[in-house]
Amino acid sequence: MNRRGKISRSVSILMLSSMMLSAVTPVGFAAGTNVTELNITPVEDGLETQNETPSPSKKPQVNNVEQMQIRHIPLNRVPEHQDFTVNAMISGVNQPWTGLLKYSMDGHEEKTIPFVPQVQGNQSDNYIATIPGDEMTGKEISYTIEALDEQSKLIQSATYTVGIEANQAILEKAIIGPAPKLLITEMVPDTTNVPSKTTDAYEFVEVYNNTDQDLNFKDFSFFYNNKDTWTPVIDKDMMIPAHQSVVFWIMNGDNNLITSDDFNKNYPGSKLVEGQNLFRMNGGGGMANGSPRNLTIKDKTGNTIVSADYVAAQVKANQGIFFKHPAAGNTAMVAMSNSGLSPATPGVTDPEQLIPVVVDPGNKTEITHSPAISVEVKDLDITAHVVNPGTKPDGTKNPVTLLYKTPSQLRYTMATMVDTKNTGDYTATIPAAALAESTIHYRIQVQGTEETYSTQVNVPVFNAATAPVLLVTEVVPNTTNVAATSSDAYEYIEVYNNTDQPIHFKNYKLYYRYPDKGASADVEWPTTKDNFIIPAKQTVVLWIKNSVNASYTTNDFNTFYKTNLVEDQTLFTIQSDGMANSGRRALVIKTNTGKEISSAYYDADTYMREGQMTRPKKTKLLFTLIR
Repeated sequence: MNRRGKISRSVSILMLSSMMLSAVTPVGFAAGTNVTELNITPVEDGLETQNETPSPSKKPQVNNVEQMQIRHIPLNRVPEHQDFTVNAMISGVNQPWTGLLKYSMDGHEEKTIPFVPQVQGNQSDNYIATIPGDEMTGKEISYTIEALDEQSKLIQSATYTVGIEANQAILEKAIIGPAPKLLITEMVPDTTNVPSKTTDAYEFVEVYNNTDQDLNFKDFSFFYNNKDTWTPVIDKDMMIPAHQSVVFWIMNGDNNLITSDDFNKNYPGSKLVEGQNLFRMNGGGGMANGSPRNLTIKDKTGNTIVSADYVAAQVKANQGIFFKHPAAGNTAMVAMSNSGLSPATPGVTDPEQLIPVVVDPGNKTEITHSPAISVEVKDLDITAHVVNPGTKPDGTKNPVTLLYKTPSQLRYTMATMVDTKNTGDYTATIPAAALAESTIHYRIQVQGTEETYSTQVNVPVFNAATAPVLLVTEVVPNTTNVAATSSDAYEYIEVYNNTDQPIHFKNYKLYYRYPDKGASADVEWPTTKDNFIIPAKQTVVLWIKNSVNASYTTNDFNTFYKTNLVEDQTLFTIQSDGMANSGRRALVIKTNTGKEISSAYYDADTYMREGQMTRPKKTKLLFTLIR
C-alpha cells in the first residue's frame, strides 16, 4: 500500500487472509475518499494495483450520459457455433456518434465489430451487431456495447456476460459419446490407526482410467472439500494404464514411514506395488470421518473431470465407499448401496461400477430465473426456481449456489441459495457492497447444471455532500499467532478522517457485523480509550487485544509491522476476541445515536475463478468505494 499517496474517490484496502502476515504497514493515507460502503475485490499475488488519482486526461470522456440510454436485454444462454446477433435500443443521443461491440470468449482475446442501425439509413433507435458462429465457442461470452463521439471518446457503455451452451445435436452425441477420463471408484476415509496414534494409517482413493490410452496423473490433481489441493509425495510420473485402476495412499504426517507391505497386510488380498499401482499423496490431515466431504479430480486447466461425495454414515473402518459411473453428461460419481458395508478392495474394480447410471429424462435439473434489467445499489435478492436438484448420498438435496462478480473482478464470490419454504424457490442475496460497478455478473449452479446472467446497476452519481466523514480503510483479520497458541497477535482496523477538520471519536462507535444476521445483530466494539481526536485527512489504527496477546506492547506491534505508531495518538486498542478468518463479516462506524456512517465488508470464504473453487493461502482484498 502506498503510505503517502493521495487517493481520489477510491481507497485500496489490504487484507492478507489464510496466511501469517509479516510486512503489512498499518497506516494509510487516503485523501478525498467519499462513499458510505466498500466492496471487496480479491487480487492474486503478484498483481500490481494502482491507487493514484487519475489525471483528467486519463478519465473516460462521458458526455450526455443522462440523455443517452442503452437498452438491451441479454439472453440467459446462446447456442455455440451459431451466429449471435446483439440487439439494443439506443436513444437520447444529441450528437454524432459511432457504435462498437467488443466481445471475448472465456476472457480470451477481445475483438471489435461495428454496432450499426438495424436498417441502414433509417433513423430507428434499434442497433445490431452479429458475431460469427465459428467464433461462438467456450463457456461464456462477455460483450460491451460502446458509443463513441467524433473524437472516439466514450459517451456511454454497457457490459454483459452470457453463457454458451452446446446445441442439441452436440448434446445428443454427448449422451452416447465422451465420458469422464477418470473415475473415482472407491474411497476409504477411516482405517486402522497408526500405532500409538489416533490418526488413520491406510486411507486411500482408488482411481480408474476410463479411456483406451494410458494416462499420467501428473496431468491431474485432487481437490478435497472444495478448498485443499492434494500433491504427490514424490514428483514423478504416476501412470494409470488404460481401463485399469491405481490406488492413492493418503499421507497425513503420522503415517509417512509406514511401508507398502504394511498397507497390503491391512487389506487382505491386496498386492499393490508402490510406484506402479500404489502412489503416496499428501492429504493434509487426511479425510474426515464424521462429516460430509467431496473429492474432485481436475485437469491442469482447472476443469472438473469427476467428483465423488460421501457422508458420515458411509464411513466405517477399513470398509470401502464404492462409486458408480456418473450419468451421461454428468461428472458426479454415484455412491453404491454397499458403501460402508463391505471390506475395502484397493486396486479391484467391479465391472458394475463402470456402467453409467441411467437418469430418467423427467429428472433433468432445470433452473428458472428472470434477471432484472437494472437494479439500484442496495441488497439484491436473487430467486430461482429449481426443479430436480438431485440428492446427495445422505438423501438431502444438492446445494444450489449463487456466484457473483463485477466485470473488473477476477473471482466469483459464492453464496448458498436457500429454499426456506421447500417449494423449489431458492434465494440468496448479493450485498449492496458488491454492486460497485455498472454491471453485476452472476451464475446459478446446482450439481452439473449452470445458468449465467447479467444485470445493469444504476450506480448513483457521486455527491460530495453525502461523503462519509469516517472510513474503515484497512482490516487485517488474520496475522501471526501469539506463540504456542492459535490466537492472532496483531489484528487491526484502520480508520480514516475523510474531512478537512479534526474529528472527536468519542462521538462515534465501531461495530462488528454478521451480514447474514443483519444490522440488528451488530456488536459494539468500543475502544479502550474513546476520547481521542483523528486529525484531518489522517488515520488511526485500532489494534485488537484479546486475552492472549494482552502482554504485547506497542513496541511489539511496531516491530512486527515496521511502523512508528504512537500509543494513544495514532495507535489505540479494542478489547475483543478478534475478527473471523472465515465467513462474511463487516466493520461499521455509527454515531452515538446509531446512525450508520460507513461500512466495510470482507468475505474470507471460498471464491471461484474460471469454474474452479479456490481459497488462496495469500489473498489481497481491495475495498472499492461505492459512489
